[in-house]
Amino acid sequence: MVKTYPKMNETIKDLLKMNEENQVHAYAVARIEELEEENKQLRIQLNCYE
Repeated sequence: MVKTYPKMNETIKDLLKMNEENQVHAYAVARIEELEEENKQLRIQLNCYE
């Protein structure tokens, strides 16, 4: 398993955005951002129920 870090995630997104003409890169960035937002919302909900 690979350990991930928020700063590295931002760096990877920035690198992928440099070539968003590549549809695979554009898709990857969009999906990463969707998952980050979903994670944020789930953490908010979890904290409300604790």
